Amino acid sequence: MKRKVIIPFIVIMAVAIALTVVMSIQGNGAAKKIASVDEKKVETAFDAKEVASSTCAGCHGVDLKGGVGPDLTGVKERYSADELKGILLNGKGSGMPKGLVPAGDVDKMVQYLQTL
Repeated sequence: MKRKVIIPFIVIMAVAIALTVVMSIQGNGAAKKIASVDEKKVETAFDAKEVASSTCAGCHGVDLKGGVGPDLTGVKERYSADELKGILLNGKGSGMPKGLVPAGDVDKMVQYLQTL
């Protein structure tokens, strides 16, 4: 008695194709969900110390004690909170560019700088 070997292969192939289609549809739905989360722009908490070590350190030195830019330790004795805010928002001279700290987070950065 001869068996038809091709029938199990056709069944397996049909199941594999069906699973591939179903998983593709599910994956597409998940991708759209992930994209919608990205579009909402989930905001992360502002970490002034992290910003200082990644952005300010380039000019003010790793320990913020001066480099190309001036020493930031003890800056609260030299500038008021409003003056620091103005410098962060508008820059100062040709050395300190404006806009390195997002406007909504300037107060947090000023508070951090006053702890140095």
